[in-house]
Amino acid sequence: MPAISHEAGLIRGLEALDQADLPVAGGKGASLGAMLHAGLPVPEGFAVLTEAYWAFVRHNGFDEPVRHLVEDVAPDAPEALADAAQALRDRFACGEIPVEVARAIAEAFERLGGGLVVVRSSATAEDLPGASFAGQHDSFLGIEGPEEVCDAVRRCWASLWNPRAVSYRKRVGLDSTDIAISVVVQRMIDADRSGVLFTANPLDHRRDRMLLSASFGLGEAVVGGDVSPDTWVMNRAGQVVEHHVADKQVMTVREGKGTANRPMPEDRRRAVTLSDAEVAALAELGGRAEGYFGSPQDLEWAIADGSIYLVQSRPITSLLPLPEPLPAPADGLRLYLCCNVHAQQMVEPITPMGID
Repeated sequence: MPAISHEAGLIRGLEALDQADLPVAGGKGASLGAMLHAGLPVPEGFAVLTEAYWAFVRHNGFDEPVRHLVEDVAPDAPEALADAAQALRDRFACGEIPVEVARAIAEAFERLGGGLVVVRSSATAEDLPGASFAGQHDSFLGIEGPEEVCDAVRRCWASLWNPRAVSYRKRVGLDSTDIAISVVVQRMIDADRSGVLFTANPLDHRRDRMLLSASFGLGEAVVGGDVSPDTWVMNRAGQVVEHHVADKQVMTVREGKGTANRPMPEDRRRAVTLSDAEVAALAELGGRAEGYFGSPQDLEWAIADGSIYLVQSRPITSLLPLPEPLPAPADGLRLYLCCNVHAQQMVEPITPMGID
């Protein structure tokens, strides 16, 4: 594990981060900082850097349990791997935060002005072009006060070792004793509408189309697929070419320190979520994000009190690859044909009986 450099600090404002800070602020923190540099509307906040995570690990003597899980537990023994990961996560959840780290978090929270915040995991191996880690680590809503913030930060650190995340890292070859996690703390946006914007359409892989999904309430129902959202397909100029108003049966609302899905009010089920001006504004923001990051983006957004906020931007990892050399736009659409169907579905060698 890397040695702690106290000069690097434990906390940094999001506005002071950019893409080069992934090793200290994680994928989400680095991306949010870059979005601010691009002039995109991101809720203000700060990152608890990986420096603080390493201080927590060393303070509690977690170095050896981490090494054991990463190096000694075989990835092809899923039950043993899940048990070992859960045991380590439980130990992290009960760990003591060093006094200097807790003080730095409390001071940053006070500088933010207090009030309700969201506390979001930001691992150094997430939101990468080849591995998004979407939903693998924990985040918490409606956190208030320095003690609650510190507790939520600790639970985010612990989620680095939840069985699902550990299994995923081993599967994609990213498991290492050097992996770390930052935590992003942002002012909470109590959204009345939210959703997702893909700056390339992941359904048909067209990079000249955007796909916008929206519903009422918080974004979890849309992101998690619990609601059929309203959808818009736009061209690169932001002009709508397809639009569908869905029967939105559930909505995500804030409940305590988390969220819950509740029935959608009857008068909103078939109501259009966004105005034409809001659709155009989101398309414009998506184009700016893609232009800044240099690749198609998967953006999560929220609207509160008439203002649009972008709360996440990550590369789309599921698009079909572009041909090389890249044809000119005037050449029109191309068909991508993959004949590797059996190899994609067969995860183990075919047995002699199967061949017969």
